[in-house]
Amino acid sequence: MKLRLLIFTLFLISSHAYSQIALKSDRDTDGNVTIYAENSTPIPYTVTIYYKNLQNLIPDGGMTSIKVVPPGQSLVAKLKRSNPSQSSTNLNYSFIYRPGDYRAKADDNFVYLPPVKSGEVIKATPMTHIENALRNEEVNDSYVGLSITFEEPTIISAPRKGIVSDMKINEEIEGNNVFFNAIDNFIELYHGDGVFTRIKVLKPGSAMVKVGDTVFPGDPLAESAGENYGAGPHVRMVQSRLVKSGELITRENFEVLLRGSEGKGIQIKERTEILVEHPEEMIILEMTKKEKKKHLLKQ
Repeated sequence: MKLRLLIFTLFLISSHAYSQIALKSDRDTDGNVTIYAENSTPIPYTVTIYYKNLQNLIPDGGMTSIKVVPPGQSLVAKLKRSNPSQSSTNLNYSFIYRPGDYRAKADDNFVYLPPVKSGEVIKATPMTHIENALRNEEVNDSYVGLSITFEEPTIISAPRKGIVSDMKINEEIEGNNVFFNAIDNFIELYHGDGVFTRIKVLKPGSAMVKVGDTVFPGDPLAESAGENYGAGPHVRMVQSRLVKSGELITRENFEVLLRGSEGKGIQIKERTEILVEHPEEMIILEMTKKEKKKHLLKQ
């Protein structure tokens, strides 16, 4: 029994030089095909498979199939031979992928810690889209995150529990009075409700974590940078999540609640001064029983 297998792959641009997701197919003695995904990262990915010009094969999820792939190897599709008396089959597909689980429901009421060490006084300000700065007018009101400024360089910490999903920490940003740089160093966290937090403008080589680490609120991530920026020492933080519209999966930024000086979650609509604190109840909020026990033993 002969299987003519044609595979075309399309990858989304990523900060990594390698492919995070690989698909492979196997066929059984009856000519049915099984497709597996290999996820080499510590977080789930959403994979969209597009089948084309199938011959004598019927996919179990339709001609376009969206699957969530956990870390490691997992089954993503099965295709059955439609005509058992016909020996030849043809499989032709492409796929794209994005980090995250599109099915996850983000908690819009979750309160995030300001991403700096406890005791710092910071100013949090909504950022404007780079397009507005270039044109010197308000032409794009898309949410792009918060600028967190402070008097002196400081330690940047996790705003909530998460897995370090991506990072770049080796760029030297040159120049003076810098406004924006597309190659800023960053650390990205993936949270349990499918939300990503990306913190940018970090000191080169200062990472205190690595990809795959689980961090908790207040855990140190890296040192801040920005001394040669017009805003002075600062970091930039933005939260995002996957959104499904029909067969299209996109990633959108969204506003979150930040813990204010009064201990309550606030939306930052204008420059707001905050005395940063890391209360114990927020540190342990998302911990498992095992993690809480380990945390208490350290006290």
